Amino acid sequence: MVKVINHDVRVVDGSTIYMPAWFQGESGWGNLKKPNIYTADAVQQYPCGTRFVEGDRWFRYARYLGSPATYTTTAITATDGDDIMGKFLMQGAYQQDYADSLVVRHVAGETSSWIGTTVATDRSDDFYSGGFVNGKDTAPADARHFSRRIVAHNYDAAKTVGGTAYTYVSELQLDQPITNSKTSMAVTVMPNCWKRILWYSDTASAQYYSAMGACMVNDPTATYFVWLQTHGPMACHHVANANVGASNFEMVYYILGDGSVQGIDSSTDTYGIGEGQFQIAGRILSNTIIEGATGADEGLPILWIELE
Repeated sequence: MVKVINHDVRVVDGSTIYMPAWFQGESGWGNLKKPNIYTADAVQQYPCGTRFVEGDRWFRYARYLGSPATYTTTAITATDGDDIMGKFLMQGAYQQDYADSLVVRHVAGETSSWIGTTVATDRSDDFYSGGFVNGKDTAPADARHFSRRIVAHNYDAAKTVGGTAYTYVSELQLDQPITNSKTSMAVTVMPNCWKRILWYSDTASAQYYSAMGACMVNDPTATYFVWLQTHGPMACHHVANANVGASNFEMVYYILGDGSVQGIDSSTDTYGIGEGQFQIAGRILSNTIIEGATGADEGLPILWIELE
């Protein structure tokens, strides 16, 4: 069942809390208290994905899980953070594909789609709550594409659906009714990214993840909830290699696989084979050239983050 959380937009000292659209399994709905962004919460205070706006700075509330054992996220070690304030953390949610034969009920007018024999990592209530399900049916030709937000994920080890018994069954409750009953349709299911945030501490060159925001807590405990900065001015302590700023055109910083950043230097007239393939963090906010006749590289640059 979709719930609606209504509240007026409250501005306190130039700051505002924005709730995400409701999804099952979260705590803190309707909490509009101004948070301390520099502390981690052992107990969830806001739904994951909540946006906190304070002047020019935007933050998102997320659950920090730790670090993946390898490049994949199938095994996540509950690693506490270590001097990662200002370092970009990555999303650990990945798409799971389910074949046509596993979509056991998908009926026009209903607000639930049912999947049988879900994979082991997904066998729990609310694993997919707040995420998305997408598919492409073979017919009818005028409405083949399917996409819905998942407001609730209910899991059963054994369940009868449409008169047939299945094992490892997931009911995906949707934000809107299904338009067409399926004829033959595989689906891809994606969890909510803000519920699965990782610190990848292995190598800067391993760029497999999407950065979700810069951590505001220096040493967060694994499974605690943290605020990630996604927009506005931020002091950056994690430059991976050489600092930039002494020369003209050295404005843009990009994110490396370990969550540090690197500036694009003046010798790169376009985003080259390396820089062009990385996610952009933002631009430098100040530069030493405006202090005097000559510029110098910024050792601790203040960036204007532009993730959202």
